[in-house]
Amino acid sequence: MHGRVMHSHAVLLAFSLVWLGSWCAPCWAQRVEAPGNPCQAARTNYETGQCFDQAYQAADQELKSEYALIERILTPQDRGNLAEAHQAWLKYRDLTCAAESSAYFGGGTGEGPARLACLEAETRLRTSDLRAIYGWKLQQAEN
Repeated sequence: MHGRVMHSHAVLLAFSLVWLGSWCAPCWAQRVEAPGNPCQAARTNYETGQCFDQAYQAADQELKSEYALIERILTPQDRGNLAEAHQAWLKYRDLTCAAESSAYFGGGTGEGPARLACLEAETRLRTSDLRAIYGWKLQQAEN
């Protein structure tokens, strides 16, 4: 009997850990807490907000620089296409970050830093995407 109870407890514990792990998996989507975020050392909401604001500003400046390089090598029609796509991306980014920060913090003090964390991450992703899409054209223009 004792062995059966131990087995039941072990099964219950294993199930609980799996359930808890699956429940917490979406927590990593919260960019403020994600491993590798640039502001892990921040201890307060104010520090986190300041850090992510600076990180976002740097990411935004890098995006603007990359965008300007790409614009210079494109035909007028391709520049128009890029501008239209970029405007759509800006709307996507803003809506995504508003939804994400609201979902996690719903008006609380962490909503501002969460929004900035999302803006920073999405902006870095956009820069990476532009490099992947237009990098070959930039290399051609250099040669």
